[in-house]
Amino acid sequence: MKNVIPVKTGIRCALTAICFIVLSAHGALAHEKHSHGAPATPAPPPDNPQKAALVAIGARYAAEIEPVFKRVCFDCHSSKNRYPWYYAIPGAKQLIDYDIRESREHLDMDKGYPFKSHATMREDLEEIAKTVRKNKMPPWRYRIFHREEALTEAERDKIVTWAEESLKQLVNAGK
Repeated sequence: MKNVIPVKTGIRCALTAICFIVLSAHGALAHEKHSHGAPATPAPPPDNPQKAALVAIGARYAAEIEPVFKRVCFDCHSSKNRYPWYYAIPGAKQLIDYDIRESREHLDMDKGYPFKSHATMREDLEEIAKTVRKNKMPPWRYRIFHREEALTEAERDKIVTWAEESLKQLVNAGK
């Protein structure tokens, strides 16, 4: 008699493998372990001389970058989440919710620029430029099931240029 895997065992193995692939695709394992120290300081008060630079950076962000981030980043880095079809799979909800919490602790884009994060404004811009340049976000495991949410080369260039030019503005403003 041949060695045959019982049907129920085969189905369980297949479902387990599918769940792992789907959950990995969402990026549940995408974040490195970082300490989440104190949040960055809030935006400067209106009488701060760097306000003009922040207003200019924020205006350009709202006009050029935020529409791209809404499509590609907001599912994890804001409260404006669009949950995937597999969110209802047992265990998926908990992992996706955890991933979103982790993402928002690192960088929360809910209120525009400057972002709420555990880093400084300069560090946020440096990290955005580096991460986008290296095509690390959205995580590849997330992109497997969300192909429409991959950045185009033109979008990557636009984001990197905005981040680098904004960083120069902050440096020139003494921030």
